[in-house]
Amino acid sequence: MRKKNLRLKKTPSGRWGEVLGILLMGMSAFVFLGLISYTPLDISFHTAHPHDPPYNYVGLMGAWFSFFAFFILGLAAFLIPLLMGVMGFQGFWRPLARKWWVSFSWMLIALISGSCLLELQAQVYLYSSARHFGLAQMSPGGILGQWILRRALIKWIGKEGSYILLYSLFLAAVVFLLELKLSEIGRGVWTHVSNFFLKWPQKILKFLAFLKNRALAFRTSQNLKRNEIPVIRIGRRVIPSKKETEEENKTILSLERRKTPVEEKKVEKEKPKSGEEKIQLELISSCGYQLPPLKLLEDGVAPVSQEIGTEDLERNAEILKTTLAEFGVEVDVVDITKGPVITRYELQPAPGVKVQKITALSNDIALAMKATSVRMVAPIPGKAAVGVEVPNSTSTMVTLKELLTSEEFRSARKKIPLALGKDVSGLPIVADLSEMPHLLIAGATGSGKSICLGSIILNILFYATPDHVRFLMIDPKMIELSVFNQIPHLVIPVITEPRKAAAGLGWLVTEMERRYKVFAEMGVRNIEGFNERVRKEEVILQAQDTPLQPFPYIVVVIDELADLMTVVSHEVENSIARLAQLSRAVGIHLILATQRPSVDVITGVIKANFPARISFQVSSRVDSRTVLDTIGADKLLGKGDMLFMPPGSSKLIRAQGAYLRDAEIKRVLEFIKAQNVPSSPEPTAEEIIEKAQSSNMDLNLLDDESLLEEAIQIIRLTQQASVSILQRKLRIGYSRAARIMDLLEERGIVGPYKGSKARDILIDAEVGE
Repeated sequence: MRKKNLRLKKTPSGRWGEVLGILLMGMSAFVFLGLISYTPLDISFHTAHPHDPPYNYVGLMGAWFSFFAFFILGLAAFLIPLLMGVMGFQGFWRPLARKWWVSFSWMLIALISGSCLLELQAQVYLYSSARHFGLAQMSPGGILGQWILRRALIKWIGKEGSYILLYSLFLAAVVFLLELKLSEIGRGVWTHVSNFFLKWPQKILKFLAFLKNRALAFRTSQNLKRNEIPVIRIGRRVIPSKKETEEENKTILSLERRKTPVEEKKVEKEKPKSGEEKIQLELISSCGYQLPPLKLLEDGVAPVSQEIGTEDLERNAEILKTTLAEFGVEVDVVDITKGPVITRYELQPAPGVKVQKITALSNDIALAMKATSVRMVAPIPGKAAVGVEVPNSTSTMVTLKELLTSEEFRSARKKIPLALGKDVSGLPIVADLSEMPHLLIAGATGSGKSICLGSIILNILFYATPDHVRFLMIDPKMIELSVFNQIPHLVIPVITEPRKAAAGLGWLVTEMERRYKVFAEMGVRNIEGFNERVRKEEVILQAQDTPLQPFPYIVVVIDELADLMTVVSHEVENSIARLAQLSRAVGIHLILATQRPSVDVITGVIKANFPARISFQVSSRVDSRTVLDTIGADKLLGKGDMLFMPPGSSKLIRAQGAYLRDAEIKRVLEFIKAQNVPSSPEPTAEEIIEKAQSSNMDLNLLDDESLLEEAIQIIRLTQQASVSILQRKLRIGYSRAARIMDLLEERGIVGPYKGSKARDILIDAEVGE
């Protein structure tokens, strides 16, 4: 029985709440339709002939209810259906939590306060709305609002006080009827406002950036149609008129007026010029040696037509600007420089665009342009622009003949001229080996390193006689430089064994020291001053009876340094370091090449003394940093594509090296060898190399000679001949001390080794004083 009573108590707050909610929402709709369709002509209070039937949506009852509601409450009558609907909605979804008369009381408070507030707005009352509902002759707050406001509130608390009181009552009634929690509302508003100011700005910025990118891409495509670079639609060929083609070609070749033409000039058929003859005749040898003619080299291949090159420029410029615009990077193409293999697009970023943002898109640019790799130069030295180097769709081969016949090479007055290749502008790169004074070349297999080395040697052979330049070639691979054997320029035949190479470098150190002694006796500073004085006057030193002859330049060419560093690293590194530091003044210059540019091959000592470097394509960024101290060589294309670092500058010059065929080398060498000019190798060099091979000693023997006198003095003073005492006194290692002891035994200063007994000392204490 008790459980049954509990169920009956739950029914009014559950089922009856839903029923009451439905009734209230229905009454709200009834009242609302009656109010919005009210017209005074429906009731007899305003006219003697009311509408029959009435125009009101809910009939005569709705018309009279609306009349009394507007008459008593004014426009506040619209609060009746609103509040009833809200209360019905609440009762339908959740049980009623309070008594009905409490809600009715707060509803009356809301109606009365709302009516009075509307009456306070009588002067700003929208009479158009009143006339729409037929209330032009009524008060906006109804008779109730007019009476309470004018008879009580304004008289006792004034207009401002009435505002405060009425707004407070109205808001309190609304909060109570709608069951609002202001604290939760405040927290919710604060949360949404804070989220708006924290998150929405980012969303707005992203949206604006998207709009900007789309607008920029659209504007770029429109500008390309009418400005510098015409748009070419991929997949549809546009054939312009002849006049348009000429104008477009002029526009594409230079967005700004360029001093030099973009396309390469055709290599003329072999026709010796006066400049060539003058340079070659100046270096004719006194022994009748004749320089090889340039006709032995092959002519350059004519470049592809300008139309094809122009199409590449148009297409790549359009893709480049559009790709950057899609990523929100606005740039202007201020210059285009077309070279034999690559084209450099010079981009000027818009204000506020970071250079790093452009360089980070190198892979995206390469993808858009369908290029194997794209190299970024950010910024271009000396220019306020970023360079984007893109491979050409069709490349032009650079030959040695077109470099040697170029105006830049003919007009260069250099002692050992080197034509290395063409830069991105298509201009020859001419350097002087005597000013470098040494050159380091590195590159992976197949990148063009060996061809570059061969072109440098052949370059010197075309403009240098044996009296002017001599070669010392070291080729551990035994295939690259062996073809140059038997030419009169060689000091000795090409060295192929590492230990012989170490001895040969040791002889160069001795030759360097000998030349310095001669310079000191004559009072000259370098080889140029010495040769000039020897040519002008006959010079005879005190130690010689014959007059001195001009010293030739000696160029040391090592094709694979890594092999030498593997076998005789210590000896080779020491000799190379001494030569690199001191040999410039005496006319000895080094050209080192390696295909393994690691730190154990290109050591810090070697690197510090080779300011001029050439790097072909390497396998990694680490190798690029090892050679050039910066990245970039890993982005090269191979097949002669190189980066050249001039001496005394960190600015890298990208160039295409000269291509040299084996047939060209063969023709030139046959011409040189056919003259039968006798070579005069230095006997000292051959003797030292043969002695090094027979006695199986290595290069440190030359340095050990300087310690022999000290070792003799130590043995004479201490009367002890042991390896350990030489180690302590001379502060050297065991191997070197043992080597010195062997030399002392060969010269008869100490006796042979006797095991645990001490060696015999074969000199007296007075010897050596």
